[in-house]
Amino acid sequence: MIWLLCALACGDDDPIDESCTPSDEVCDGLDNDCDGDIDEDVLDTVYADADGDGLGNPAAPNDACGTDWPGYSDNADDCNDSDASLPMEAWPDGDGDGYASELSDSAMVCDLSGYTTELGDCDDADAGVSPGAEEICDDLVDNDCDDSVDEDCDPGDSGPVDSG
Repeated sequence: MIWLLCALACGDDDPIDESCTPSDEVCDGLDNDCDGDIDEDVLDTVYADADGDGLGNPAAPNDACGTDWPGYSDNADDCNDSDASLPMEAWPDGDGDGYASELSDSAMVCDLSGYTTELGDCDDADAGVSPGAEEICDDLVDNDCDDSVDEDCDPGDSGPVDSG
């Protein structure tokens, strides 16, 4: 009943109740500043987080008060709100060999096209050079990214290392 009296008193120079004088708007479901709007400029936009990964669905915004929003997130960074593993941290794979340089910056992605979750590429511009590559003798390149050049090669060998 008091809130109705306050609502009637808003804008009146002679308020019915001194506690009903206009004040700063706070997030409480009331029109504290007596301007006819409830909780304007104090609501936060939150986003539904159905998969619980802490990332919100940009297509599901909602207005909320405070900091505790069960089932919601304060960001809209989820690309698939039904899969908590997405987006995932990945690194750009410059040469398409399935490995990225540890010097590259990671990104949160939903699609690994052009990205990988495997690091260790010592030359991300050459698909023939990566941790999974075979060492090639006499090419003076660390093909398998193990910090050794032409290891397991005998003098005069050329081509792939003989594994037999």
